[in-house]
Amino acid sequence: MATAATAAEMAAKAFAANHGLGGGYCGYANAVTYDVTNPIVQYLLSTGQAAGPYDGAVLIQFPKNFPSSQSMDYNEAVCEAAAKALTSSLGISVFMESRPD
Repeated sequence: MATAATAAEMAAKAFAANHGLGGGYCGYANAVTYDVTNPIVQYLLSTGQAAGPYDGAVLIQFPKNFPSSQSMDYNEAVCEAAAKALTSSLGISVFMESRPD
């Protein structure tokens, strides 16, 4: 989780430096996995580090040490970085999924 938090924070800083935090579509982004029965996913669910499953997707709740924004582009960039870090460190497939507000 620390790796995901660091990756997300770095992505947030880079995005904000280039684009700011406002503008564009409003929306949400989440780091999700569909491997609901995986023991790692079950552990994350049992310890409150994930929520769901919602329609077969488990939302992974990594620490968020960066400013929040309604910008969908910003949220996607941050969650994409976290998803890649989670995939690498946990050894499960984690994806960024977004939806407009």
